[in-house]
Amino acid sequence: MPYSFDTQLPSLAEAYLKFTKAKVTSSTLQKDIKEHPNYPSLLALTETFDRYKIKNVAYKLEAEDLEAFTSDHPLIAFVRMPKKSSDFILINRITMDSVHFLNGTKDETVSKHAFLSRYKEVIWFAEADDNSSEENYEDNKKREKKAYYVQTLWKIGVIFLLTLVVLGSFPSSNSFGFISIFMLKLVGITAAILLISYELNKNNAFVKNICSAGRNTNCDAVLTSSGSKILGISWTELGFIYFASTTLGLLLPNLSYDQKTTWLATANLIVVPYIIYSIYYQAKVVKQWCVLCLTVQIVLAGEFIWSLLFFYQNPVNYLLELKVLLSIIFSILTPTVIWMGLKEVLIKSNDHDLFMNAYKRLQYNPEIFEKLLKQQPVIPEGWQSLGIDIGNSNAQNTIIKICNPYCTPCDDAHPILEDIINNNENVKLKIIYITRNNEMDKGMRITKHLLSIANDGDRLITQKALDDWYIHMNKNYEQFLDKYPLKPNLNKERSMVTFMANWCDLAEVSHTPTIFINGHRLPENYELDELKFILRRFSTNTGEKGEAENLL
Repeated sequence: MPYSFDTQLPSLAEAYLKFTKAKVTSSTLQKDIKEHPNYPSLLALTETFDRYKIKNVAYKLEAEDLEAFTSDHPLIAFVRMPKKSSDFILINRITMDSVHFLNGTKDETVSKHAFLSRYKEVIWFAEADDNSSEENYEDNKKREKKAYYVQTLWKIGVIFLLTLVVLGSFPSSNSFGFISIFMLKLVGITAAILLISYELNKNNAFVKNICSAGRNTNCDAVLTSSGSKILGISWTELGFIYFASTTLGLLLPNLSYDQKTTWLATANLIVVPYIIYSIYYQAKVVKQWCVLCLTVQIVLAGEFIWSLLFFYQNPVNYLLELKVLLSIIFSILTPTVIWMGLKEVLIKSNDHDLFMNAYKRLQYNPEIFEKLLKQQPVIPEGWQSLGIDIGNSNAQNTIIKICNPYCTPCDDAHPILEDIINNNENVKLKIIYITRNNEMDKGMRITKHLLSIANDGDRLITQKALDDWYIHMNKNYEQFLDKYPLKPNLNKERSMVTFMANWCDLAEVSHTPTIFINGHRLPENYELDELKFILRRFSTNTGEKGEAENLL
């Protein structure tokens, strides 16, 4: 079962990222930090920022040292939080007398003495430079902007359609009555949607801030109490269906305003007792208040006052008319059926993110990766003397790439593998070709050529030649030959092609690229992109960060 962590670390990291002005998108940060094997912890924050080349450091700063400390540079601190376990906060400024910090999305200021009583003696700060960026930042930024514009257009479209429906339903008389009940319905359905979103995802930062607005407010205590359901259905769901169905009934074009008033007033009269029940239950049983629940009760009370003003003074019963009765049934069934269909989809959608993040945290755990790797078949001996070596010859970890010089997926893998070895001194790359030593194999010429360049012993030229072939020259051998003249005698390279092909047969290589790590085939549930993070953690000195790893 995946955990839904009650932490504001992702939102604080995003706020800090904006301060550094590093070229990292919000979506990338949220994904990377939540998928870190040690999330949520200071180690997750540190290594996520390391991925973006943002310099950062954590200190154990004792309370007496912080007492005399002032700073205008933002810091992230680990503190004991009221009503919950310890968590992170973003300190904006520390003066001699006070501490100004961001708690979730709320700016707060407390005396330094009050802050020190919560302080857990760990602070962290970061600073970006011109090299601080995520990979493919421009593409990711465009993708994020596109998603934002699509969502914005969708919202505008919904508002536009709703406006058209409202204008089409606007009565010729008693416009004040229509506007007032419509506004009440709008507030009610908004509160109901927020309550549903909170039940689906209790880490929703916006709703959490509403639900923790006061000292005795605790939406979770109310919504998870034994009285929060009736016949197995939550009051939240019933509230949503009530507001959705009555709002739909208010906007139906086939009923007159007087007919709608009858239906709305009757529906309100049925739910009025719930106001008393909910307030009593919160005040006397749970002894905690749910702000959104109280909003619903206020709206229901407002609707009752509206009914007294616009219906009960001159009541006319249209409920028995067939057209009105059918419209009421339609108004109730439509949101009920839609919600029944959407509920499981929304729950699964929310669970998908939880399960995916939990899966990735396991996936990126180097200890689990190593155990899975050792369960894979061991490749035949002899690979150590084959192919082309790239990177630090003393590195403890070796990636073996079996490839074909005319293989498009091999082209895609090349820059990824090169990035791994360029950013990790403890990983080297060995390229072995599956090319056959006969004239019918068009890859034989370029394979021997690349081996010849590598045998000259100049690693920089070898790497540049590989980059040119896989990235820049679009597999144009004549162009490659002009840039890298071929030596006349290639007997050694011809023999090596034969040895590599025979070894690939022994290793049962059936496709390219095939990847091996330290003599074992890469487990099938891992992609090359994921190795960039996992192998980096193999060589990371976590000694200084060990204490931070278990902060949460």
